Order: sequence, then structure tokens, then C-alpha cells
Amino acid sequence: MRLNKDSQLVHVVLLMHAFVILLLLAYFGKFLFIPLFFSFLIAIFLYPVCSWFEHHGLNRLASCILCVVICILLCSVIIYFVSSQFQRFLKDIPFLEDKLNEWLQNFQQWVRRHYRLNGGTQVNYIDRYMDALSGAAGFTFNSFISVLLFATLSVFFIFYILFYRKELNNFLLSLFKASFRKKITEISYVIHETIVNYIKGLLTEMFILIFLSAVTLLILGIKYAILMAFIAGVFNIVPYIGIYTATLLNMLIAIASGNDGKSLEVLLVFVIIHIIDSNLITPIVVGNRIKINPFLTLVAVVAGKLVWGIPGMFLFIPLAGIIHVVIEKFAGMRSSEILA
Repeated sequence: MRLNKDSQLVHVVLLMHAFVILLLLAYFGKFLFIPLFFSFLIAIFLYPVCSWFEHHGLNRLASCILCVVICILLCSVIIYFVSSQFQRFLKDIPFLEDKLNEWLQNFQQWVRRHYRLNGGTQVNYIDRYMDALSGAAGFTFNSFISVLLFATLSVFFIFYILFYRKELNNFLLSLFKASFRKKITEISYVIHETIVNYIKGLLTEMFILIFLSAVTLLILGIKYAILMAFIAGVFNIVPYIGIYTATLLNMLIAIASGNDGKSLEVLLVFVIIHIIDSNLITPIVVGNRIKINPFLTLVAVVAGKLVWGIPGMFLFIPLAGIIHVVIEKFAGMRSSEILA
């Protein structure tokens, strides 16, 4: 009995060590693993399209190239549309700066009245935070280079994952005993179906949210309605946190458009849409495609932010779903029994 408890304790300790090592590897290797895992998700989603092309006469090389080209074209159209909307908004930035300066002066007067801080002390605090913001703005060029590298790596990763999918699958199966390869194939199929259904549901939810937001804001006559709707739809991918961040950004955009009262309308619109999305759209469209409870979903979002930054908040949710599938299928099996 004592031996069994000791062996279980050793097994738990080894699992914890392996988990920590994997997290450290993911953190220090994020330049590789973020685009690789993102490409893996996109490649799984594009696999049915690639197979359809192959079944209709194209060879594997042409099918993979065509899938990647279609993906690039769709992304380019979306980026062009959003950037054109954003360029229009940039024209109102000077007004937003004036409004922020007005708020800042009112805030300084309030602080002076309640906390007896003179203007010089307040200016020092403000200059300190403005210097921090300026330093952050200095990373704009580096951020552009990072995004460009990420996009380039993702394109190549997607192509190679699609093109060498059979070789990758054979390599994975070769790591396990022959008696367990059927189980591994079953798990691969479940992971594929889970990811495809999840991405489909997420995209459907995103487009519904963009449509509802755009129509409502246009009816209310709010400027930059399309840009606000797109921001809300994209940020909503991150559970719990995304919609509130999008609402705050959209309220700032409404203020920049020249009407403070519109910001309250924007707040009301997105609160109502968030209620509809949480209680109607998400349960019907997304449902339980990633079968993890809300608490673990929130943990995955926070852990993703800590390990991979902003991209991790998106990517750790399907990663948690994949881990859940693997654990569920291998419950009660010891790794020593299945590894070759």
C-alpha cells in the first residue's frame, strides 16, 4: 500500500516537473511556438478545403498553394478594409488630444482641491507616465517587424503542415506502440473535429456580433460604426476580458468623433449586445465545442497572457481544449504502456 502511494506521488511530481518544463519551453521559445501553433490551427481548419481540391484533380502541391493563397487574399481584404476605416479615424486624433487635455486640466484641479498637490508635483507625475507612454510608442517599428515576421512564418508553416501532413502523422504514430496507434488516430480525429468546429463557431459568432453592432450603431448615427463593430467582434474572441476592452476603446472613438453623449450610447449598445451574445449567440453557435468549464477558460486566458502575451489569450483556449481531449482519452492509461 505504501509503495503504491509513493509511486503515485513520484508520478505526480514527474508530471508537475514536465508541466513546468513545457511552460518554460513555451515561454522562451514563443518566437517559434506562437506562429507554429497558430499555423497548426489554421492548417487544420484548411485541411478539408485542401482535400476537396485534391479530390477534384489538383495535386497536393497545387492544392496547398491554392489554400494558402486564398487565406492570404481573405486576410488582405480584411486588413485593407479595417485600415481604411482606421485612417479615417486618425483624422480625429487631434480632437481627442484636445479632449484629453481638457479632462487632464479638470483632473488637476480636482486633485489640487482634494489632495493639496501643487501643479509642479502633478506635472512630474504626468511627465513620468507620458515618458512611459512615449517609450511604449517607440516600439511601433519593432512591432511592425514582429508582425511581418509572424505573418511570413505563419504562411510557410501553414503550407508545410498541409503539404507534409501524412509524413507528420506517420512520425507521430511511430512514437507509440502499434497496439495504441488506433487510439492515437482516434484522438487526432477528435482534435481535428474539435478545432474545426470551434473555429467555425467562433468565426460565425464574430460575424454575427459585427453585423449586430454595425447595424445598431449605424441606426443610431454613430460615426465609425463599422470600425467599432469590427473591434468588438475581434476582441470578443477573448472571453470575459475582450468585450470590456472593446467597449472602452469604442467609447474613446466616440469621444474623438466630437460628441461625448454618443459614448454613453456606445456603452449601452455593447452592454446589451454582450448580454445577447452571452445568453443566446454563444450557447447556440459556439456551445460546447471546446469542452472546458468557464473557470478553466479564464485560467487559460490569463496563463496565455503570462506565457505568450496577447496572442496567448487567443491561442491558449484551443490549446486547453486539445489538452482536455488528450487527458480525457488517455484517462487511466500510463505513459509507459503507450510509448514505444
